[in-house]
Amino acid sequence: MLGQVSRTSFKPGLKLFIDLRTKQGIRFLSSDGESHKRQRPQPRSLNLSIPSYVVWGSGTNVGKTLISAGICNFLSKDQARMVGRRVVVILHDRRGFPEDSDADTVAAVCGGRSEVGEHASQILINGPEVSYFPDLLHQDQACNVLARTEFAWSHAVGPHLAVQMEGRAVSDEQILQRLQEELSTFGERGGGAKKFAIIETAGAVNSPAPSGTSQVDLLRDLRLPGILIGDGQIGGISSTVSGKGMGTGGGGEKDWRAMESLLLRGIDISCIVMLDMGLRNEEAVANMVKKGFGGYTGKSIPVFGLPPLPRRRSNFSAAALRSWFLQCQDKFEKVTKLMEADHKERLQLLASAEERARSSVWWPFTQHDLVQSVTHIDARAGEDWWVYSKGSMSREAPPALLRWMDGAASWWTQRMDVGDMAMFCSQRTRMRQLYRQEKEDGGGLTERILKGPARGWGSRVFFSDDGSTAVEVALKMAMRKFMRTHSLLEKSPEELSKLKVRIMGLKGSYHGDTLGAMNAQAPSVFTGFKQMPWYDPKGVWLDIPTLAIVKGEWRIDLSAIPQAGKQLLTCRSVRCPPWPRRTESISRHISTTCPMRRLISCDQQVFDAYRQNIKIGALVLEIAMHGAGGMDFIDPLFQRILAEEATKRRIPVIADEVFSGMWRLGMQTACSMGGFHPDIACYSKLLTGGTVPLALTVASEDVFQAFTGSEKSEALLHGHSYTAHPIGCSVAIAAFDIFSDPELNPNLSAKQDKLVELWPMDKVVALSQRAVVKRVVPLGTVLVLELQTVGSSEQAFEGYASSLAKPYVEKLRERGIFLRPLGNVMYVMVTPTTSPSKCREILDLIADVIPA
Repeated sequence: MLGQVSRTSFKPGLKLFIDLRTKQGIRFLSSDGESHKRQRPQPRSLNLSIPSYVVWGSGTNVGKTLISAGICNFLSKDQARMVGRRVVVILHDRRGFPEDSDADTVAAVCGGRSEVGEHASQILINGPEVSYFPDLLHQDQACNVLARTEFAWSHAVGPHLAVQMEGRAVSDEQILQRLQEELSTFGERGGGAKKFAIIETAGAVNSPAPSGTSQVDLLRDLRLPGILIGDGQIGGISSTVSGKGMGTGGGGEKDWRAMESLLLRGIDISCIVMLDMGLRNEEAVANMVKKGFGGYTGKSIPVFGLPPLPRRRSNFSAAALRSWFLQCQDKFEKVTKLMEADHKERLQLLASAEERARSSVWWPFTQHDLVQSVTHIDARAGEDWWVYSKGSMSREAPPALLRWMDGAASWWTQRMDVGDMAMFCSQRTRMRQLYRQEKEDGGGLTERILKGPARGWGSRVFFSDDGSTAVEVALKMAMRKFMRTHSLLEKSPEELSKLKVRIMGLKGSYHGDTLGAMNAQAPSVFTGFKQMPWYDPKGVWLDIPTLAIVKGEWRIDLSAIPQAGKQLLTCRSVRCPPWPRRTESISRHISTTCPMRRLISCDQQVFDAYRQNIKIGALVLEIAMHGAGGMDFIDPLFQRILAEEATKRRIPVIADEVFSGMWRLGMQTACSMGGFHPDIACYSKLLTGGTVPLALTVASEDVFQAFTGSEKSEALLHGHSYTAHPIGCSVAIAAFDIFSDPELNPNLSAKQDKLVELWPMDKVVALSQRAVVKRVVPLGTVLVLELQTVGSSEQAFEGYASSLAKPYVEKLRERGIFLRPLGNVMYVMVTPTTSPSKCREILDLIADVIPA
């Protein structure tokens, strides 16, 4: 034991207050024989003005208690601030007590006081010996540290076993209640003194609580950040980051995926601290938690290595321990300042959430002009939410998290404990709705979208579940904007009943399978009577010019443009030149005198043909490439001119980037190829990296303002049960960060803000010159190869009905590549992070099966 030990006996009901500096003792015993049985009201708030952290361990005997003591010591005696903090350390359950008391160790190191809770005091009442220690490091300074043992058992085994051996069981609810009460009480004590709270866990991250519940699952509902004490011993790298195997006894435990267990439950880790046991584990762990290493996509976590402790704690001398703390002083300073900085950042994010939400999120079924307050949900705990409250200076109420019952069952969707359903998803982001509410994940995704693909024009983000729904929402937005802009809503009910609003779209486009999206696309195999008898196309459909590599050169194809009648394109006699590179073919919009601009100039009569009661209310474009419609690469200049003509007539432009957006075609937004901004854009598919459903409809501020007013009926009355569902938003944030960060995506050219060429052009050109190949399009992550039908046995079948590609697809599957053809069109689609070498390998295999 440390220092000189004095002993005394305690009797039931005795309360002892002793000043450690006078060596009269350090333990404060508060015992009230039956008080622990009284029912207390559930605490309904967590004080956020006090930085509160949980100290987690990747195993036993990794130095949690002494590292906690070092942190507390620096916090309470920081000379640079000229004033220390009041620090409380709560040890929620301990075994081998009181002979092995971690609270005594912390108090002795810091010159503090050790306090025993009601449950732990029962051991002291039955066992009379109590130990006291002198101030180890700072005998001449004030006592600012309180170490409190809440629950304790005398047997040095796991608490679930100790309960079986000794009784005095404690439920999970009782532990959480006591921790919340202690944090609340600590926040109220000591007036305006600066404070800091630490909860030190027992054993490893996944060690069992007294009930048998995993410790991390027990404490996750408190939504407290933490620091992780790593393992510097053999096998410690694995147990710290993502190891396997967990003991169940009282000592020598190795945790199972300590860091991963914390992160997957939404627990923020400020840093990892490790004792250097001569194996340099801290260096390996630092590499593993660095952003971009081995697929790790989270924020880099700082790792601090400390010199090894003396051999065994039982043999510590005061001098040796004092020397060790002095060696670690600079590291403890860095750790504590990092914890304080992270706490400050968290408060700033919470405080700014309402303002950020009001300025960027489009809530469902909400008249924004009538919204008085925004609820920010920070976490979920069972059936309750932790809701942010900014507090009130006038009432001396600090910022806090308030516990609210989810009385709407998360917009009617919640039926069970979502913690069990979403074990491998972020705990703080589970199953929360965005109905005039804002939370970290939806807000974080909104900010990324508005600063990324919607930069320069987007103002509001509306959440839904899939691309078809995103288009439906976009149509509602566009129609309202058009009617407001042209004062159509001011007409009489009789005039409005005669009004018909249509859209302008492109032949071959596909916007989804819901009825509204189907009606916004031209007749096709997807919209026939067999598919939906109610299909009623509500638009005028334009033929499209396409780009492709034909016989080694980029060419524009006008074969779809009719030669007679009133159509979109004029100047059809202009010769179409070939281009050796794609950049030349799609950059023609830069020149206003380009002959192709004259060729693809818009016939104004197309927009103005409906002059009476039929109006063109929106231009709907599947940007750059028609996906399901045959993988046609639409001339970007054509779409730019269409958008310009629509804008001149104050017709909203909808960019359907469900397929083409989010780096699919090599850029964040496919509209950038045409050099124009839409009024509304739709994103999905790659938005979440193909893992969970989520879609966004982004709108300009002008579109959003078309729905403001004094009545709710003027709002956008559209919504989705899983609007901005947090798991989807979390995944989308991760996918977005991977695709758009050069450290995580080696294919991203940071200077040009686009993907490098994935498909080797020499092989693409060679493939385009094969006799059976009609065209090839290498664009971003997509490679399209259309087979010739002329002269083949399927000359009469072209497009979706053709089976011409089937034999080649089967041969490729035999070689390990799975493709899904679209009739006589073969296509390969890789990810934005697929290496160019892999793409070259794929092209080689395709070349092997396509006859020369």
